Amino acid sequence: MRFKLLSLLSVLLLTSTLKAERLKGLADLEGVRPNQLIGYGLVVGLQGSGDDVSAKFSTQSIVNMLKRLGVHADADTLRLKNIAAVVVTAKLPAFVRPGHCVDVTISSIGNAKSLEGGTLLSAPLKGADLEVYAVAQGSLTVGGYNVSGSSGSSSQNNYTNVARIPCGAMVERAVTMDLGVDDMLRIALKTPDFTTAVRVATKIESYLGAKLKPRMPVVDMREVSKIDAEMAGTRRLSKRKRAEMEDRKKLALEQAQKAHKVEMKAYEKVVAEIKASLNVVTRDPGTVTVNVPEDYKGRIPILMAELEILDVNPDIPTRVVVNERTGTVVLGDGVRISPVAIAHGGLTLEVQEDLIPSQPAPFSEGGETVIVPQTRIEVEEEQGVLQKVAPGAALSDVVEALNALGVSPRDLVTILQTLKASGALRAELEVL
Repeated sequence: MRFKLLSLLSVLLLTSTLKAERLKGLADLEGVRPNQLIGYGLVVGLQGSGDDVSAKFSTQSIVNMLKRLGVHADADTLRLKNIAAVVVTAKLPAFVRPGHCVDVTISSIGNAKSLEGGTLLSAPLKGADLEVYAVAQGSLTVGGYNVSGSSGSSSQNNYTNVARIPCGAMVERAVTMDLGVDDMLRIALKTPDFTTAVRVATKIESYLGAKLKPRMPVVDMREVSKIDAEMAGTRRLSKRKRAEMEDRKKLALEQAQKAHKVEMKAYEKVVAEIKASLNVVTRDPGTVTVNVPEDYKGRIPILMAELEILDVNPDIPTRVVVNERTGTVVLGDGVRISPVAIAHGGLTLEVQEDLIPSQPAPFSEGGETVIVPQTRIEVEEEQGVLQKVAPGAALSDVVEALNALGVSPRDLVTILQTLKASGALRAELEVL
């Protein structure tokens, strides 16, 4: 795969991340999270692909299970290949109640060849406190196959030692989730960042302030309008009468404006009190705290439902992520390269060994045919051309400059690491 395809993927990812995201996708209410469950179990019904006698814990487990069921079995005489010892894992979502079901993953811990066609027996799933929260049981779903013949030939598709059971565990105990004290919410960002946290706090304060503040007072012009109507309804007015009414109108307008100033001061005081009562604070890059308004006391779910739909523009870090195992490179926005010259070459060493039979001369006595190894070594070195890379002002410029080197993604990983070490790559480099 060429780097151009990967750079196109990074541009598409960049385009999507520049848009505002809902707060629901950026943060969670602190303490509201799933819990990991783990358990040990047995899978039965395998077609000769289970654990062999070397996996003694598997045999011991089936003996113990049969003993609890009132059946006596001797572990030394058992030769079962249709059972497998497995570890069962599941994720218990927040707020699930007894009677709900969750998906489970089953992984072989013995030397079973395949879990295809097996059935998981009742396996208790425990949390970190060693309490049982769910019980898993059911037929396994394996996304592949593994078949072999007596001659040693085999065919395999995907990995068959890991299986799943959709909705395979029944929840027996609920996890107590505290939505927080009624006086304060603690919102935890999924990706801590100072800029994003400040934007979240500003958005929440703006929304709640606008929702809770009273209606802004307006100037009361009713007395002024009444005088205007009186003046308009009188056909003839003497200069003296008109002057008196104009003075009344002016006085009424001044009184209305004074009353409006008093009301505005009271309004601003109420708005300031509301803002202070909310006390939206960015505690750290990953936490924003909000005082719960009086209208929402005891109604935290309603408040969170309103806050979750707020749109926030998250800040995107300047980062380059590379995966050395697969040669994948993803560039984020803001990546820049200083002026630099790069020479990249490769050395290929190929060693071949041929086995040549050597036979004795005809009619020789005591001679025998022997195999003589012959080794050939070939060394090929590519010439690295010094390539000047101009400073990149945008992501497209950086991609174009790196494409000009004409290297594969795997070679590009080495080049990026070297650029970072030299200080020419102005971005955070993360190697997976």
